[in-house]
Amino acid sequence: MPCVQVIAGGRNLVAVDMTEPQKAEVLRREGVSLLADRKHDEAIAKLLEAVKLDPQSAEAHRCLGQAWSYMAAELPPGEEKNRLLVLAEQSVRKARELLGEETVAILHDLAWIYDEQGHYEEAIGLYRRGLNVGGPESPQNDLTPIRYNLACSLAKRNRIQEAAAELKLILAEPWRKGELWKWAPKDADLKALRDSPEWSAIAALIGERASDPESRSN
Repeated sequence: MPCVQVIAGGRNLVAVDMTEPQKAEVLRREGVSLLADRKHDEAIAKLLEAVKLDPQSAEAHRCLGQAWSYMAAELPPGEEKNRLLVLAEQSVRKARELLGEETVAILHDLAWIYDEQGHYEEAIGLYRRGLNVGGPESPQNDLTPIRYNLACSLAKRNRIQEAAAELKLILAEPWRKGELWKWAPKDADLKALRDSPEWSAIAALIGERASDPESRSN
């Protein structure tokens, strides 16, 4: 999406002659950058300002929901975590309402929220819908994050063989995102899978990816 930006002192500043949607897009991008740096409070402040300037920006609403959910993911179970997840779901659903359709990103974000709420079956269904909406996978259309999170939700529901199948599919295709082999052996969400007989085959595949220079560089 085209957007006018003024760069000063290493920060993006909103130009006076921008339209409201353009200003909102600058703020959205700043919020996403802060979110990547795990500066959740600052990201949320930027994204709240973005949706205030442009209430019709579906992507600003979706990113705000993502920020709420990422903040919630770092909290222990309790009222504050639940409150943030409710805000997250409201924002992502607003994005879906504005777009008038379900995108891969929206389905992924909603599934993540449901998983954090402990609604694993709903999360599994949404992740799978995301894969269907996403279409055939390829290096140019890499849906590995959805598959990995699907495996985590399946493992938490003790659907071990299905979780193992997702990880094996990811690990068998070298073009997929190479960070998986770093996460899986220590991811708490996959503990039930690691404790199962299925893990030995997955561990062998992870070992192969770990020794592959191309995987290490991804």
